[in-house]
Amino acid sequence: MLASALIVFWSSLGLLVLCYILYPILIALWALVFPRRIESKEHTPTLTLLIPAHNEEKVIRKKLEESLSLDWEKNKLEILVISDASDDATDEIVKQHADKGVRLLRLPKRQGKLGALISGVESASGEILVFTDANTTIEKKALRRLIAPLSDPAVGCVAGEQIIRGKEGSSAGEGLYWRYESFIKRAESKSGNVCGADGSLYALRRELFCKKNPPWLVMDDLLISLWAVREGARITYCPQACAYEAGTHALSLEFKRKARILAGSIGSMRLLGRLFFRPIALKLICHKLLRWASPFLMLLLLAANIYLQTTSPPPPWRGYEIALFCQVIFYALAGIGLAIELSPLSQGRLTYFPLYFMLTNIAQLWGFVGLLTGRYKPYWTKLR
Repeated sequence: MLASALIVFWSSLGLLVLCYILYPILIALWALVFPRRIESKEHTPTLTLLIPAHNEEKVIRKKLEESLSLDWEKNKLEILVISDASDDATDEIVKQHADKGVRLLRLPKRQGKLGALISGVESASGEILVFTDANTTIEKKALRRLIAPLSDPAVGCVAGEQIIRGKEGSSAGEGLYWRYESFIKRAESKSGNVCGADGSLYALRRELFCKKNPPWLVMDDLLISLWAVREGARITYCPQACAYEAGTHALSLEFKRKARILAGSIGSMRLLGRLFFRPIALKLICHKLLRWASPFLMLLLLAANIYLQTTSPPPPWRGYEIALFCQVIFYALAGIGLAIELSPLSQGRLTYFPLYFMLTNIAQLWGFVGLLTGRYKPYWTKLR
């Protein structure tokens, strides 16, 4: 039993360290020593900006006004709003901008976000598809920066930079997480391929769009962007193409969002399994699969550590005591952060990262449960 506990402890710890610490360092070193460069230059193909929307009356007017002010040739930019059976004032607001070049595609029956995007792409006229969300603010010059890498024929998809802004607390933790993610994406991009784009802003060659719409939940941005890699193209990252999104101000909403992302991401991998026979496989394992497995690894690590400290006689190496102490302190900080979040007090920097990290992992556990029980449907509900 002692030998089993030692194996569980060291394998769990090793995989967690690989996932969160070693992988970012190793991929950054690889990008530094063996960079894969791209020929990025400004060019102006025709674009279709696709904005899927379901009951977005609170944000759609601002989104359209900002989209119309983007720095791109007006005769080469099509703005297409796909209303997924909205039953509020979304459609009416979009129609008010028809004379400015905004087009509405109304779907009479809900199809979910991926279904809405498939319908939108079939109706789009642009050579390059640009995907964005209704609640995202795109920087004025972001399109020129986003499209430039597509001048390289090897590049099929370009991921923009999502910047989370909002109050301190959970949103601060979310912002720190995205800065960490940005560092990894930069290294992945320089070394070859990024492990997917975020739905706030990314561009894709029209011919590489994935038209598969399974009856289970998928993450449309992950599926669509990685499908380009599956088809032999390269997905790169452009941190200068910025899109801003408000942080989630309620922990309960952020919890639900992350649980759904986990379920949808695993659903997407059912269609992207072929990528695990490509060079991107190691990145997907370290950046995606180990992240999704991390709540189970953390539980195994804690259980094995407790067993090693309570067995008689305990192992002679005091490192197990230190490891258990560090885990207890980290979880305690997360608990304190939760207590502060539920109180009128302001969240401190010492507690918001442990809180956000634990929120993410517990949400992933809940997402696994939801995936196994069939709780999630291929329709999305606004959580921000």
